[in-house]
Amino acid sequence: MRIALHPRDPIAVALAYVDKSTVVSMLDLSGKEPKAICEERLDRCLYCPSVTKDFWGCLYHEPPASFDSPAFFEMWDWKGKQREQTQFDHDCIWFQDMKFSPDGRLAAISSFGEATRIYTLPELKVIAHLEGGEYISGTAFDDSSSKVSAMHTFQGGGYISLHRIDGNEVEEGKEIRSDTFKKESLLYDFADTFASLAFLPENKGILAFATNSAAGDQGDGTFWQGELILFALDSNSPIWRTIIDSNLAKVVGETEAIPTTFITLCAAGELALVGTLDGSVLVIRTGDGSL
Repeated sequence: MRIALHPRDPIAVALAYVDKSTVVSMLDLSGKEPKAICEERLDRCLYCPSVTKDFWGCLYHEPPASFDSPAFFEMWDWKGKQREQTQFDHDCIWFQDMKFSPDGRLAAISSFGEATRIYTLPELKVIAHLEGGEYISGTAFDDSSSKVSAMHTFQGGGYISLHRIDGNEVEEGKEIRSDTFKKESLLYDFADTFASLAFLPENKGILAFATNSAAGDQGDGTFWQGELILFALDSNSPIWRTIIDSNLAKVVGETEAIPTTFITLCAAGELALVGTLDGSVLVIRTGDGSL
């Protein structure tokens, strides 16, 4: 299930996956328990929900989904009514991630075309094509919608990109790499690394929950482990690192499957919430990385 919250109002959208279909539920969060406003079952799987104050959007492939299936962007209003659908061109045929900017003007969509494209909303006009990485994950905007970042990875290494945004202009970015702590880190050089990213308020840093299979392969049957890392934006160097392993989350290190993990920050940014495969949530202090 994926859940996306309205940026201001106590409303959320939940996407539940059942037998290659999606149950879309609009939820009222103003009471003690969530209350369903409306619900609809669709014969397609919706992915990557992202929100603005006026609408929410998602991505899907025309069923049966494959690498050759057309990819679509779909918008809904907060009353649960579908607004419109847009088919992407061939360069964005198999998507990996999508995020909307907090000001509701832009969407960043990453695809297997080894690039992230920046689109205007709701027109979906391309204003930037940012290349890099066989797999791109963790796409994120900062609170001011003036920066966009993502994890780019491939077999030979990887990096976190950071681009500045000025209106509809996206500047050439810089790369945050793990070289400064390569010998100490489980993540080595970010090769085959997947991540979820979040900017701290006032751009005090960028938080990355990153993991790869090599990090946990100790020859004893364990595989996936990861690290929560806070990077300084001015120097690109890590401020602190916290290892996420089976001591914190039991399921981590016990599966060869790619762990779908997400991080989010509380409003003031002093706490980070990290979702894990076993359904638990880790609460981490962003000041020092302690649990």
